[in-house]
Amino acid sequence: MISEAEIQHGGSKLEITRALLEAGYGSQKSGIPIQRSTFWYNGSDVEPLLKKFRRMKKPIIVRGSHPTDYHWGIDVFTTVKGISTEAELENAVRKICGNIYIILLTIM
Repeated sequence: MISEAEIQHGGSKLEITRALLEAGYGSQKSGIPIQRSTFWYNGSDVEPLLKKFRRMKKPIIVRGSHPTDYHWGIDVFTTVKGISTEAELENAVRKICGNIYIILLTIM
C-alpha cells in the first residue's frame, strides 16, 4: 500500500493514514472510521499547520510518527490528547519533537 520510501519520509502511522484518506477511506460512505487529519513534517513551515488547526473542531489529538515506527516503535511515541489552544498545541509539538520528527493532528 505504501512504499518503504514513504515510510522513511513520514513514518508508517502518518503515511498509511494519509494514503487511506487520499484513497477515499474515512468517509461515511466508505464505512471505515478514519479520523480527519492534517500532517506536518518537522522542519517545514508551521503556518499552514496553524491555519488548519484554527479551523479544526476541538479538542484534538497530537500524535507523532517516525520512520522506525513500522519496524520497532509502534505506539512508543508520545500522543497528547485534549489540545484546544495554540499554546497547548505548541507544548505538545515541543514534547513530541523531542523524540521524533513528524507530527500529525487528528480530530478526536
